[in-house]
Amino acid sequence: RQITGDRLPKSVPVKMLMAEFGCRPVSWQWCKLVCRYWNRLVVQSTYPYLLDAFRADLQLACGPGDGQVRCRAWSSDVLCMLSCCDPGYAAETRAIVAAQNWESLKVVDIDHVMEKWQQAWWVWPRPSGDPRVVKGVEQTYTSWMSDDVSEAAKYVSTDCFIQPGHLSSLVRFRLASHKLQVVVGRWAKVSKQDGGRRCRWCLPFELAKSSDGTGDNDILNGYVEDEKHVLLECPRYYRIRQRFSSLLEECDSDMLSLMCYENQAAVAHFVHAVLKLHAEPIIHDESDDDTCGDSCLDDESELVEMSSGELLLSTLMHDFDA
Repeated sequence: RQITGDRLPKSVPVKMLMAEFGCRPVSWQWCKLVCRYWNRLVVQSTYPYLLDAFRADLQLACGPGDGQVRCRAWSSDVLCMLSCCDPGYAAETRAIVAAQNWESLKVVDIDHVMEKWQQAWWVWPRPSGDPRVVKGVEQTYTSWMSDDVSEAAKYVSTDCFIQPGHLSSLVRFRLASHKLQVVVGRWAKVSKQDGGRRCRWCLPFELAKSSDGTGDNDILNGYVEDEKHVLLECPRYYRIRQRFSSLLEECDSDMLSLMCYENQAAVAHFVHAVLKLHAEPIIHDESDDDTCGDSCLDDESELVEMSSGELLLSTLMHDFDA
């Protein structure tokens, strides 16, 4: 959370942060190191006293003594972890220790343990699920924000420069750390069925249409203001979508394709413009429903994608000229 520099709230799941930046929990590395040390003890032959200490610790862990006595043994914690990741190996080890058949003690399959550990912790919803039907920020992330949760986001893995303000908006938007009604209503515990999480711009127009029977709730997702609605559907951001029409055409106006588009600088600029307009007070103008404020019309030159090396070179040249 500190590395992002955006002061992301604690409401953002740690698993989403890990997936966004291509990281894994430190506990994964700890588990691997413990398994490696366990295997070295099993095949220990250089230091007999160390092997005797390990076997004595195993006897304490697997013995029928008091529970507190077993918890004092280091092997009890390892066997507890292995019981979840490789229960067959843990049961076999306890049987070997009970029979004092030390020659049959085998090393643990580290790859198998790590695979089970990942399957237990790295559980995600199906990407084919619809976030508007299946609740949860993780479903939104897998369906709309990331095409592969095992890899870092495009703006992290690719070599491109994104304006700091645009990058901040993109990170907050992808990790559901924004102020759209779908997030505000979730924390206010207002359900969609009760009329919460509605788009503040679309609702008055749709209510007017529904009064004369011309409204269609399916067009605007029942007025719910979620990430897809503000980027691709809401009339309030029509002029912004016109400015980025080439970007949307290349992505076929598909939410997942847009968020995983190769030119992340353009995506960040688009998201930043939308969030910037969203933060402004809503003023309905009957003469022009698609009008946005002048503040959303920022510099078009910000669309230019630059590598970090080009940015450094341009900065040095500017200082040299000065």
